[in-house]
Amino acid sequence: MNSLRIARAAIRARPAAMRAVAQRRTYAEAVPDKIKLSMSLPHQSIYKSQDVVQVNIPAETGEMGVLANHVPAIEQLKPGVVEVVEESGGSKQFFLSGGFATVQPGSAMSINAVEGYPLEDFSADAIRSQIAEAQKVANGSGSEQDIAEAKIELETKQPANLPWLDESVTPTRVRVRQVEQDLAMKRAEELEAEAKEGERAVCDLATLRADKDEKWVAPDGHNCAWRDRYMDLNTELEKWKNEATFHDLERDQAGEEESTKVAKDAAAQVTRRRSADEVGIEGLTIVVHMRYKDDVVINTDLKDRGTGSVHSRRKM
Repeated sequence: MNSLRIARAAIRARPAAMRAVAQRRTYAEAVPDKIKLSMSLPHQSIYKSQDVVQVNIPAETGEMGVLANHVPAIEQLKPGVVEVVEESGGSKQFFLSGGFATVQPGSAMSINAVEGYPLEDFSADAIRSQIAEAQKVANGSGSEQDIAEAKIELETKQPANLPWLDESVTPTRVRVRQVEQDLAMKRAEELEAEAKEGERAVCDLATLRADKDEKWVAPDGHNCAWRDRYMDLNTELEKWKNEATFHDLERDQAGEEESTKVAKDAAAQVTRRRSADEVGIEGLTIVVHMRYKDDVVINTDLKDRGTGSVHSRRKM
């Protein structure tokens, strides 16, 4: 009986223990921003789980750049240059005869090759002479074995595998930087062209006539021939206004014989409006200036109320 009681107590205590495990607080692990690189040769370990920023490899499927948190992958390497970008910002290049590169979870990468040497250990002149000699053998009438070995040597030492042999071939990072600079220069040229186009659309401020109202300021310093037309019309309107006031005063003075006091008071208070037919204005033209855009011209007809037209006009 005692054993049964102990077994029942253990069964009742088990769910509580499981709940305690399930309620345990956990924290997300920080995402690594570096690659732990291991590069090994049969006789040497070049890198041993060292943190680096990026690794560029010559895979059989194409050039490949590996950063932190890369998907797991296995790539066969062809003879070529492996570039390692270190934390300090500098880069090191190694020529490998081939091998395999493995990218593992957790931003771990390993490269295994049969032979590998730093790129600065090679002589460009010596390699060019070896390539020329191999081309002679490959195109000659030697034995099949010599021709096959010469073709393998050419495949290994061709400029695609050794970019620094050909000045026209540059590393990937340099090509990307050059493309960015070219795009920036192109955008700068486009902005400069737009600015020049805007300058041509704006007339020289020095050509403004002195008899115009200099207090009037066009938006964004936009001055064109439409401003001249507006100022001419404004001058005519002022002239017509003065003439209308003069005629009104003459007409009021003629009535002073009947009532001098009433006529003077009426002359001081009268405000007469002339119609469009009396003044001689057939319509108005309103120009809306828009910066670096076509002017919007609104034509209104004062004789036929409610009629008008709107159209755009190139800047003058």
